[in-house]
Amino acid sequence: MSITELMPGVYNLLEYAAVAAGKQVLILAEHSTDPVVIQAIAAAAAYRNADVHVLSTAPFSAGGWDRATPSPLLPAAHGAADVVISLTWWGEVHTPHLFFDEIAKRRARFVSLHQTATAAALSTGARFPLDLYFALEARATAQLAAADEVRVTTALNTDVTFRNFTTAGHHAP
Repeated sequence: MSITELMPGVYNLLEYAAVAAGKQVLILAEHSTDPVVIQAIAAAAAYRNADVHVLSTAPFSAGGWDRATPSPLLPAAHGAADVVISLTWWGEVHTPHLFFDEIAKRRARFVSLHQTATAAALSTGARFPLDLYFALEARATAQLAAADEVRVTTALNTDVTFRNFTTAGHHAP
């Protein structure tokens, strides 16, 4: 796919992340990330006059069994960024210094594409209208917040019930 085909999805990504002129944007990618995806995101952020930096790292493993501590460059670059767009598959899940609760303590807005950092995802699903996404999210969050219990059942005998859960409010940037 070409960069042009990815732009509607990249536009939604940058809107969601509130990438604006003068912002320090870190694109964190594994060496195996599709270069067209990296280039499309970097080009779109640069077009918004953001200061774009791409940091490529060796792939993270599921479970983090082979890399418990990332290079000190990763947390340092993250700490200097206004926006971090992560194109890693397992970094925020299986790395202590980049784990989700650590990321939440930092000042940067953070978007992780995890396993959707692909040209196919940006050219299809990421084109979903952002305003409609936020409307659906607000309605679902309101319904969940009002519920005492959520039960999920399927024809294949899945039967899971959630009780005593909390929802975090989220709003469009």
